[in-house]
Amino acid sequence: MENRLWVTPNNDLEAKTIVEMLQREGEDFLVTGQAWGASWEKLEEELKAKIEEAKKEQKTVYGVELQGDSNGAMNVDHHTYEEDDRSNPKSSIEQVAEILGVELTIDEQFVSANDKGYIPAMEKLGAGLELSAEELQEIKDEIKN
Repeated sequence: MENRLWVTPNNDLEAKTIVEMLQREGEDFLVTGQAWGASWEKLEEELKAKIEEAKKEQKTVYGVELQGDSNGAMNVDHHTYEEDDRSNPKSSIEQVAEILGVELTIDEQFVSANDKGYIPAMEKLGAGLELSAEELQEIKDEIKN
């Protein structure tokens, strides 16, 4: 197992799915209680202390969709924040999977498609997977909830 620590919010479907992926893969991670717009600066003090300890232990620290100065941690993101352009053709969940060296499950692929291109992207993915209209609608309904 790699020597790394993940820091992620749990504020939307993609973030929740990333947390589930990190759990499944046995990764060391911290979850901030911040809502949308989560940032490195607003991390809870307890999390900041754990991050500093991880750095002392030579762990690579990854922050998922956290705005602001990462103070040497690696940003996993695909958004643009004011003057900070973190554009990436891959969604954050795709980037996390790539770092972990795992394939996205079908459900995770739909979460990624939804995050990048909402319903049109999910429909394109469904067509590529040769899903029936009913199967695709069921998946879209689950993602919207």
